[in-house]
Amino acid sequence: MTKNTKALKDIRSFCIIAGDHSADEPGSRIIRALKDAYPECSVFGIGGNQIAAAGTELLIHSRDTGFMGFYEILMNIPFIRTMFKTVKNAIRTRRPEGILLIDYPGFNLKIAKWAHRRKIPVFYYIAPQTWAWKAKRNKKIKKYVTHLFTIFPFEERYFSQFGIKTTFVGHPLANRILSTEYPPLEDLHLPVDSTLPLISILPGSRKQELIRHIPILKDTVKILREKFPTWQFVISKAPSIDDSFWRDLCRDFPIPVYTGDVNKLMANSSVIAVCSGTASLQAAIHNKPMVIFYKAAGLTYHLGRRLTKMRFIGMINILAGQSLVPELLQHEFTAERLAREIQAQMLTFSQRTIKRVQIEKQIHQLRVEHSSDKIVELMVQDIRT
Repeated sequence: MTKNTKALKDIRSFCIIAGDHSADEPGSRIIRALKDAYPECSVFGIGGNQIAAAGTELLIHSRDTGFMGFYEILMNIPFIRTMFKTVKNAIRTRRPEGILLIDYPGFNLKIAKWAHRRKIPVFYYIAPQTWAWKAKRNKKIKKYVTHLFTIFPFEERYFSQFGIKTTFVGHPLANRILSTEYPPLEDLHLPVDSTLPLISILPGSRKQELIRHIPILKDTVKILREKFPTWQFVISKAPSIDDSFWRDLCRDFPIPVYTGDVNKLMANSSVIAVCSGTASLQAAIHNKPMVIFYKAAGLTYHLGRRLTKMRFIGMINILAGQSLVPELLQHEFTAERLAREIQAQMLTFSQRTIKRVQIEKQIHQLRVEHSSDKIVELMVQDIRT
């Protein structure tokens, strides 16, 4: 990044709001880039362990803010009000030069409106997916957001047509995964045999997701073990999930639990069964055989079906405009169906050369070098304008 020594002295305070667990890693990279360029800058806000380790004073930890769906939000309205009050009070007191909002649109767009009225530059990274649903949010984004940073190439074109200042900055996962060489399975210290097939299970990073998914996944593993005794299974536990909650939920689920960098596990997997969301794109970037699944609360699912315009929920399928990997949603997500799909992926994916090439083509479009530095540079330019 090109540094202006005079400008360095002016960036003294910055706010970040990353309420989703998936925003923690990319958010931490941006904060590190910001602190590298502006060492005296004080950063505060909402985030997880990685954002905190990058030098952010957390007002609220993201382990407490990962609400998913209409029902969960309704049940947590008192806490959400407390979040707003806490963040607003901190912004009033610390008067940041800018605010970086990451994903989390239900909360972040309200903060954007509030901050805009106070003439604080508002930057938004990982744009609300208004191309899928809630297109009315584009008016709010145009009015309240200074600069929108998108992670998919088509989003830059989409948002620009509404007069929103938009820059495609690459997808953080593609940038990181494609430039990393991951260690062999033996280095993960799991009780598995590297010569035998390994199915990795990524059940989700929110409590409500786990409550709905784990029972089905238990039955899936039981079915496959009976049919393929040599197949091995490992389940990944997100760091945002409390240990005691996990133990209670998975008490009778006798497979190894992995708590490290999930990319190391994915890189060594034969097949990945993954909850819809960020992790499904990670699996696609690794170009591994995979099955995407998701089961929402009934009300959330039915309202979502009425509001969304998308044929798919897996981002690799959305990017390609076709089904490159199978998706099992709601009533389709059963143990028997998931077991069949995993079996099919295990036995036939290596033969599907065309699909592997199509996935690789989509993923390489997501890569931009030095993305975090670019974001910081663009934010500073806007602040100085």
